[in-house]
Amino acid sequence: MGFKFQRQGIAASVFLALYTIYFEVAANIIWQKKTFNSFYSCLLAFGLIRLGSQVCGIAFATLGYEHLNWLIAHLVLGAVEYFLLILASFLVVSHAHKEAIGRSYLTKAWFLIPLGCFKLDVDGLLLIHIGGILANFLVISGASTLAGLTPEQYLFDTSTVDISNGLRITGQIILLAFNILAGLFALHSIIYLKIRSYFVFSVLLATPIPFG
Repeated sequence: MGFKFQRQGIAASVFLALYTIYFEVAANIIWQKKTFNSFYSCLLAFGLIRLGSQVCGIAFATLGYEHLNWLIAHLVLGAVEYFLLILASFLVVSHAHKEAIGRSYLTKAWFLIPLGCFKLDVDGLLLIHIGGILANFLVISGASTLAGLTPEQYLFDTSTVDISNGLRITGQIILLAFNILAGLFALHSIIYLKIRSYFVFSVLLATPIPFG
């Protein structure tokens, strides 16, 4: 297979192989445990979307700027998969809290929003969902602004590309902030709540420096 962007194509191919193995392992764990709870579903969906993202990356590296939609799909799937990984991290911490102390401040109502005849309990996980949706909307909007551009426009229409980059970077910053926050919650659980779980430790490995 010849790549127009050789380094990107080789990297995407390697990650495709690695995430194929990951997906098989995750699917096997779910099969053995016979469960589709939120945590394991996130991990399985993460692997599946990651595979799709790498396929799109390989297609773009092979076909080049003449098929820009493959790059757009790669960017969109990348944002979704990142959020699923972050959400799984928060679910791990929340589950560890409930097992250790019987409750979690991530699922405790932080405040109430009156909605007519009833009130909506807003907890930490709901806020994370809302923030993740906003971040993904920004990333998808940024990627979508590139749709329909010709290779020449992509290279020379700097204003459109700058808008796209601005939207995507803003969304990625929000996701990065959530990632660091998940690491801080995991660190708090280990140090102050004395929770010893390899799942919680794994959250630190998925968190940027200085945690992982």
